[in-house]
Amino acid sequence: MIRRVFYLSLGATVGVLVFRRLASIADSMQPDHVARKALGGVEGFAREVRAGMKERERELRSALGLEASGHEVARLDGSDENR
Repeated sequence: MIRRVFYLSLGATVGVLVFRRLASIADSMQPDHVARKALGGVEGFAREVRAGMKERERELRSALGLEASGHEVARLDGSDENR
């Protein structure tokens, strides 16, 4: 009898733990959560691309001997460097 109670409680505990784990996995697969994770990755990628573009522009300007003047185009981040 005690053996049955032990296995019954063990099964109930395992069942609850599995249910909670599956519920958390299902919650992480909700569209809004997936979209937030994807957006974070895209934003990070865009920051890295912008940083690479700025670095490459500095390299090109240095190699070509160009200096910033009052008639330069807007910076890559959208702000005007000379204003």
